[in-house]
Amino acid sequence: MTMFYTRVESIRRVPWAFMCNGIASIIAAFISFGVAHANATSRPHQWQWFMIIVGVLSILVSTLYFWKMSDNPATSRFLDEQEK
Repeated sequence: MTMFYTRVESIRRVPWAFMCNGIASIIAAFISFGVAHANATSRPHQWQWFMIIVGVLSILVSTLYFWKMSDNPATSRFLDEQEK
């Protein structure tokens, strides 16, 4: 993050990373609540469904970030020439 932003700008953006951790915990709680109230006689078991759902979501999000995020400011698409 420090490659893209100055020290002052980073101070405002780092809390977003921590906030996203809390949001992910809330989403996981809703998913686990829904899975826990699913039919208990089904296969795979409820805990296996939770792991499958969270795993698929993780793979989708990581694939999106792999293709959309740039390695450094010089190759970023969201910065203009002056900002690079």
